[in-house]
Amino acid sequence: MIVSCPECSTKYKMNFVAKDEEGQKVRCTKCGHVWVHSNKKTAKESGIKVDICRNLPVVIEYVVPTWFKLVPVVLMALIILTTFFFFQENFSDRSKTWRAMYSIVGVPYNRNLIIEKLDVSRVGDRSLGINASLINKSEEIRKLPSLIVRAIDAHNKNIGRFYIDPNVSDIVGGGEYNFSKQIDNLPLNTKFVVAELQSKFDWVAKRH
Repeated sequence: MIVSCPECSTKYKMNFVAKDEEGQKVRCTKCGHVWVHSNKKTAKESGIKVDICRNLPVVIEYVVPTWFKLVPVVLMALIILTTFFFFQENFSDRSKTWRAMYSIVGVPYNRNLIIEKLDVSRVGDRSLGINASLINKSEEIRKLPSLIVRAIDAHNKNIGRFYIDPNVSDIVGGGEYNFSKQIDNLPLNTKFVVAELQSKFDWVAKRH
């Protein structure tokens, strides 16, 4: 049976058990109003002798918060963004428009960008001179990614990461760009270094 508070009109779902028909004192859990609810009408209409149980009323009216309604939208947006991120190469390979969109955002697309030459020279105990030539093997203008130099120890563990950012934003089709920088504060236990172009995961890590 549905019972409505006469003070604030909050609705409750009440359970009934066989007893007398004199009524039951109930209290609204929302506004605290107390009243006596009689089920005589219900008994006459049904022909069954019933009464309100002594349990507290249970609220059945529930207002969904506005922010909760946005949860599906947020989840869908996250799924779409995650798909575009992890399958970036697939989208970029298929369409020049997609490549341009990723380029605007800043996500690296390194297809046909090749490190042609790399020279590493020791400058003191904890410094290295890095010179690398990057060739754009494609026919399109590409956004230049950063060059990442990773310090590796004797156990092949990555112990340091250094970014060499280009001085220009783009490289023309068939063009060449030279990275040149001295890296300081190299870990003392560095055994060798690896140079590679910035990936989309490095792009995310750099921003955190």
